[in-house]
Amino acid sequence: MENPAGKPVERELPSLFVERFFQFLALLLLFISLLWGQNHLIYLSVLLLTMINGAKLWCKLGARNASAVVEIDRQKAFPGEKILLGCRLQNSSWLPIWLQIEIPLARGFFNSGVSLLRGGGGLIWREKIAWEWELVAPGRGYHKVGPLNLISGDLLGFFQQKREAVPSLWLTVYPRIVNLRPLSVSMKEFFGDRKGKSPIEDPAYPVATRDYRLGSPARHIHWKATLRHNRLQEKVFEHTLRKKVFLAIDVEQFQKQADEEGFEAVLEVVASLVLQLHAQGCSTGLVSNGLSFLPGPVVLSLSRGEEHLQSLLQALALLRLETGKSMAGMFRGLPDFLRGSVGLCFAHHRGLEVEEFAEILQINKISAAFILNSSPGGHLEKTGHSIYNLEEIRGGAADV
Repeated sequence: MENPAGKPVERELPSLFVERFFQFLALLLLFISLLWGQNHLIYLSVLLLTMINGAKLWCKLGARNASAVVEIDRQKAFPGEKILLGCRLQNSSWLPIWLQIEIPLARGFFNSGVSLLRGGGGLIWREKIAWEWELVAPGRGYHKVGPLNLISGDLLGFFQQKREAVPSLWLTVYPRIVNLRPLSVSMKEFFGDRKGKSPIEDPAYPVATRDYRLGSPARHIHWKATLRHNRLQEKVFEHTLRKKVFLAIDVEQFQKQADEEGFEAVLEVVASLVLQLHAQGCSTGLVSNGLSFLPGPVVLSLSRGEEHLQSLLQALALLRLETGKSMAGMFRGLPDFLRGSVGLCFAHHRGLEVEEFAEILQINKISAAFILNSSPGGHLEKTGHSIYNLEEIRGGAADV
């Protein structure tokens, strides 16, 4: 059973049988009938009272034994992907009842013509019923699905009860992936032309563990892994020549300019770069002064792997066009975290915020390039950091 347009399953309630005033009249009729000995009126008034209160009790018992389950085939998606949302209702009692469900959707789903999913029908004893809807993932963000409200009632339609049967689900939609044009200069500008595999390992970036080898420094022993495997384990480190790139997003300027479209364009490029760097085996990190839908700062340390890739994409999906502090303020406490890496820093335009940020990077000897939305290429005057325009590297939408 499907109701993709969200049209309501209407159920009119006869107000005459719901109002307490009607029960008062029925009781009054019973009293007068008993007083005057009118047997037919006595039978009628008792029948009315029994029908009303019986239906009310029926509704309460049915609501208590009705259950619902909501399932979604994925909770993380890219814009435009198909999402299947299913709902199952069950009547666990021996009473036939009437049920209706309502699942409100976040505003982002409105462009697909759906704002509220509804379905309903009568269920006999021990019966189950199911619905399934096909939704289209909206734009980037953290979208609410639900909660599922369950409306139950007696089959006569006299009473109904509404309650929240299933809490809200949340759908994480990643930024759209776009094709990237190569920068006008090669990444050798930052990393240099290095070939081969260095025998020198970087102790700042352990990537795995292995059995301890005789002669290895004791400080490289991984004690937690040793306890887990019940034998000595040592850390395996990245080689120093592996590219380590951090991506920085300055939200402050976008917020001041109220440029939501430009902000989304930056996130699309950053997400595409994350996938590209992951494919190249780079260690990638993310730093932003923007606020997130989840608590805590948006700071992901340099690492690699499928799990880290998912964390990066999720952080980009949850980033909001609101800021807590300046990028310079954040980076004053991060130089050790970024040691040995280079940065691609995204901002809206040249300004005091970018200049101050660049100076902090220069003080900590961190190589970086700035990619701006509304500034031509060139170099920053004080620090000499390279500047690129976002359109230089941003292409059209890519197939995910």
